[in-house]
Amino acid sequence: MLEKFSQQLSAKIHDEDRTLRSAYLRMLVSEVRVSKDRVTITGSKSVLERGLAKGLPRLEGSVPIFDRKWCRLQDSNL
Repeated sequence: MLEKFSQQLSAKIHDEDRTLRSAYLRMLVSEVRVSKDRVTITGSKSVLERGLAKGLPRLEGSVPIFDRKWCRLQDSNL
């Protein structure tokens, strides 16, 4: 189960779509600390547990909340 999850996650992180790669990393990683001799990446254990139990969520087709260029200036229901 762990091997399958790690293979799926690796594929998502290496996806051509930069937006999806970033979304998966944001979902799993809460902090990255870089020092002279060490890089420390931390995240929620519960998110990893859910991923192992249920598989990775499908982020394809999700609303790009961090990219406001897609929003219309006026609502079509005026």
